[in-house]
Amino acid sequence: MPRYLIVPLVLCVIGLVMLAYGVWARAGRTPRARRWLTDTSTSRYTGIDLLTLITAPGFGLALCWYGVLMALDMTDPPTGANLIPLAALLVSTVAAAGAWLRVRVPDALYPGWARTIRAEQRRSRP
Repeated sequence: MPRYLIVPLVLCVIGLVMLAYGVWARAGRTPRARRWLTDTSTSRYTGIDLLTLITAPGFGLALCWYGVLMALDMTDPPTGANLIPLAALLVSTVAAAGAWLRVRVPDALYPGWARTIRAEQRRSRP
């Protein structure tokens, strides 16, 4: 393998791992995959749902795209395809800042199983 392909390959692998985590957590098929929503160890809002639903997949997509662009050695002027990872990076960065500032995720962005759990949690609050 040529040495110049190592960095793009590492970026793509890290991005794919982040995307896989986002898909796995969003599917929520096992109790472990749902832990990001059902962890009630603290009563404060932690922002982990924003990181899980938006930031990790956004960063993963951006890293994969940048890895592919680096591997193809895109030296041409920016086109629409080159701006896709920039948009994904911008959205995920804003989401990460929102998690840091404790911005809540709208209910429409949660998967169906998470909406029912959140509704039960709201009903059981004092």
